[in-house]
Amino acid sequence: MFFIVSKILSFLLNPFFWVMALLIWSLVTKNLVRRKRLILATFGLIFIFGNGVLVNEVGLMVEKKWRKNAGVISADTAVLLGGFCQKDNDLDRVVFAEAADRFYQIFKKFQSGEIGTLVVSGGSGSLQYPEEREALLVKQYLEEGTFKTEGLIIESESKNTFENAEFTKEIIGVENPRIMLVTSAFHMNRAMKVFRKAGFDPQPYATHFMFEPIRKYNPETFILPNARSFQKWELLTKEWLGLLVYKLKGYL
Repeated sequence: MFFIVSKILSFLLNPFFWVMALLIWSLVTKNLVRRKRLILATFGLIFIFGNGVLVNEVGLMVEKKWRKNAGVISADTAVLLGGFCQKDNDLDRVVFAEAADRFYQIFKKFQSGEIGTLVVSGGSGSLQYPEEREALLVKQYLEEGTFKTEGLIIESESKNTFENAEFTKEIIGVENPRIMLVTSAFHMNRAMKVFRKAGFDPQPYATHFMFEPIRKYNPETFILPNARSFQKWELLTKEWLGLLVYKLKGYL
């Protein structure tokens, strides 16, 4: 139930949802004054959520702390959180998404021997395809190639960050709690808190940095809305919602 509710809340917090909701409301209302206000509010949301400068500044505050020592190896075991690949059923192969930097950055360390044990933690995050478990897809991808798999541990039951920590603990225990925790920078804050709560001593290995620390703003970035900014706001709002819900449920 928690999994389904989280999906519904994420949908309702999507900036695109609010833009479309206001736009539809403005079209169906018969009150001309209200219609005018709703249209103005719609344009206001488009400007705010489509503004590349604003979302970049907010995102930098989220990611800034994880840039320090990003990618420094300090443990022999790494836990890689899912959210970076899926199955393309039409092509019948594993395909990687934008967050694939999570996989690429730590996997080369695993292949070179800098990391002795790599735990890939991730089940299905889809309501439509619950049988497609991400960690198993990673295993399939590696076995189809000529990659090193000795030391690879698959955890394919978890559906969220809390379960990532709990199921990983069941597999490897916390007798030696020091691990490298690998996830996207915007997600690292919640992941670190959850794994600490589970008894681990996680060291951050932040990847998939989405916001530019070297600002190269221009009039176009300030003025013209873009869909990419909407996507970044969606990720940030989901993460803030996750922090709130996890705090209320005692997961942090």
